[in-house]
Amino acid sequence: MAKKENKYKDYNKHKNTYNPTGLAEYMGLGRPIDFYNYPTRLALMFSILAFAGEVIYQGTFNGAASGAAMMTGANVGFSFLFSFMIAAELDPDRRAGGLIAGFLSVLGVHFMGVGNIIVLLWLLWILRMFNRTAGDRHRMVDDVIIIGSAAYLGMNEFWVYPMLTGAAFIIETQLPAGFFGSYFLAAMSFATLLFADITRVVPELSIVYIYLCAVAFILFLPELRIAGYCKALGDKDGQPLYKYRLWASQGCFIMILMSLIVMHGDKQALNNLPAIMAAVGTGIFMVYDLAVNKPYESARR
Repeated sequence: MAKKENKYKDYNKHKNTYNPTGLAEYMGLGRPIDFYNYPTRLALMFSILAFAGEVIYQGTFNGAASGAAMMTGANVGFSFLFSFMIAAELDPDRRAGGLIAGFLSVLGVHFMGVGNIIVLLWLLWILRMFNRTAGDRHRMVDDVIIIGSAAYLGMNEFWVYPMLTGAAFIIETQLPAGFFGSYFLAAMSFATLLFADITRVVPELSIVYIYLCAVAFILFLPELRIAGYCKALGDKDGQPLYKYRLWASQGCFIMILMSLIVMHGDKQALNNLPAIMAAVGTGIFMVYDLAVNKPYESARR
């Protein structure tokens, strides 16, 4: 009988990683800003422009006070940026898809309203924990961000977040190079349900969000097939990404969105609007890239 492989043996293989700030020991999922990457520079510029444009619009046409206009503008700018970053986690090979997602996100937030940025922060860190595009595993600061965000959202009516967080930590242990300590973090996440505001009100879900989710699901589904050909490398270690971890992040992304929207209705659909647009943007650009550039034609041969 062959000896069973220990799936936890590589959990700390990124111990000696690129660490110019000295924070890698405490924060593994933070990713450096690559100013040499053209889509990243455009995303930063467009985020600032979206912020400025929304502030001007709110102050000029809606007559909003300066403080309210600044808050709305900041939310729109961060929506662009988070949509771009989430898209980069869903499809690490095609960051330009995040620009499409950012523009769609700005339009959506402008016409449908602003959401909660903490939701996007939580989702971004969950995706990075799964796919490890940062080139390292989750560490203490990352755990505080993930569990702290879930606990905060749980205390503010959205009790599904602690449950999803606990489930995500358990799934992470079963992936290649999984971290055994995630079991304890899952227990901590489930424990925050003791302080959650669990309501039994039937949520309302508008037909607009149903259509948006359907379009996002259809466009994003082929990404699950293309992930097996991913060529991206981890930021800190320069090693190829585990394709199974990338598949897990994409699959859990779909399940997380569906669970939140079904259980919490319009409120969470609005909060996750930039994430929905990230799925749409990556799907649109992936179809264009495959049709025009045919990047995986040689791999199929």
